Amino acid sequence: MNNQTFTEINGAFAEGGGQMFRMSIALSAILDQNLKIHSIRKNRTKDGLKELHVFCLNAILNLFQYNNTSDYEIGTKEVILKHLSGQKIKNKNENIIVKPNKLASVTLLMQAIAPCLVFKNINNSFTFHGGTDMKFSPSMDFVTSILCPVLRYHANIFFEVNHVKRGFYPKGKGKFILKNKTHEPLKKNIIMTDMGNPLQMDVKALVAWLPAENGLDVDEIQAHTTRLKHNMSKYYGNHSIPLNTLIENNMMGNSIKYKPHFLSILVSISTSTDCKISSDVLMDIPPDSKDFETHFMSQIQKCTLKLYNTLSCGACVDEHLADQL
Repeated sequence: MNNQTFTEINGAFAEGGGQMFRMSIALSAILDQNLKIHSIRKNRTKDGLKELHVFCLNAILNLFQYNNTSDYEIGTKEVILKHLSGQKIKNKNENIIVKPNKLASVTLLMQAIAPCLVFKNINNSFTFHGGTDMKFSPSMDFVTSILCPVLRYHANIFFEVNHVKRGFYPKGKGKFILKNKTHEPLKKNIIMTDMGNPLQMDVKALVAWLPAENGLDVDEIQAHTTRLKHNMSKYYGNHSIPLNTLIENNMMGNSIKYKPHFLSILVSISTSTDCKISSDVLMDIPPDSKDFETHFMSQIQKCTLKLYNTLSCGACVDEHLADQL
């Protein structure tokens, strides 16, 4: 690499959002290329770096050696990364802690870090603090149940994910540890052209609760989940496949009765060609809501219909997995 040559990226291109920035800094590290990215997040209401992107950038700078003297702050619209000659990994084998504010999505932070760990053969562990289940970002269940298994089978990429604590909007305060455990040679290409036949359906429903009088108890939630199997049959009745249902109740406080505050649902299909196709929803439920059952069942139906439409067109990946891959 010519150390004076820079790859220039226009951050306003296409969607002009944060993913272009995250992937640009990751590819700069992986390919050992100097980077100049300008007009960062130009098409957003508030352009420039947000705190999430600053922490992504600092994590990369803590991992690799750059000839950078600038301190990048929230609102920065241009970032320049210049590699040192003979770049080496800094802080090798150390645990690196990434701790943005409570509202930052740690699964989006992972988008920038994970490729670097794999393609540069780095064994550092990363401890991420923040929101694990946030709107407009992959949920932790998606990462562990969909993304990681697909990467392992189709690319020989193996991540060890230790999900220590969930973090919900608006408090965040979640924690998970990511470590690269890839030992086998990577597959040169990810080839997913045949969806195969559905083998199993999994439904994961997560409810975060706040103490309240006259709330719904766990038995009632389990009853809603049982009804789910009946609702599923009208979409998947042609496939005699087992349905696994898992509910996680994230309790806060010691009251016997609770009222739901946050709902996360992931519905997925595993196929005979090791594809995993999913649909999910993350939503807030007002603490004073009187009709949780309506919220719960309507979102389940929304997920299953969306997943059915993906399966009907023969796609091997859903829209979220396509984005992550």
